[in-house]
Amino acid sequence: MAPAAPHGLSNAPAGVRAVVLAGGQSRRMGVDKATMLVDGVTMARRVADAALAGGCIDVVAIGGNPEMLGAVGLTVVADRWPGEGPLGAIAVALEHTIGDVLVLACDLVWLDATVVQQLLQSAAGAPEVDVVCAQATGSPKAEPLCALWRPSALAVVAETFQSGERAVHIALAKLRVAWCEVPAAAVRNANTPADL
Repeated sequence: MAPAAPHGLSNAPAGVRAVVLAGGQSRRMGVDKATMLVDGVTMARRVADAALAGGCIDVVAIGGNPEMLGAVGLTVVADRWPGEGPLGAIAVALEHTIGDVLVLACDLVWLDATVVQQLLQSAAGAPEVDVVCAQATGSPKAEPLCALWRPSALAVVAETFQSGERAVHIALAKLRVAWCEVPAAAVRNANTPADL
């Protein structure tokens, strides 16, 4: 039996849900990235809108400021391990949602619906893998925070986190992964004001 979903994460099995990881400390940006405005829209809302436009059936934020994110229409699920990086947030998403979860960093401000559709289509064509991970065209670098994670990844993610490891790529290396080539701009993180 699946664990009860915390407020905001649904256990309905149909469709793909998205989570926007909003709990980072934004040291290089100097302000909270999730709620920073880009062209009049917060970064987290921009990412959430791309997920919905690309076919996800709902979106919640994990971590971040509940009041500020709530003001832009996002339900916030608490990160059980704030300040410990995104691996724990991925575990939270996988533990409390039935089915596949599209995990997106809040600073993917150039993500669009087409890239989300590509990821969902790639996942539909690769049912045997645990993760479908975006990869910038012409680059060997994968972006595990722009990826579809399946429930089959949970045991490895949880074990990796519980062992003290915090790097997502360490967990990814233990899983069956398919790569989805996407435009480089779509997975470019905005880490500093100069990136914008």
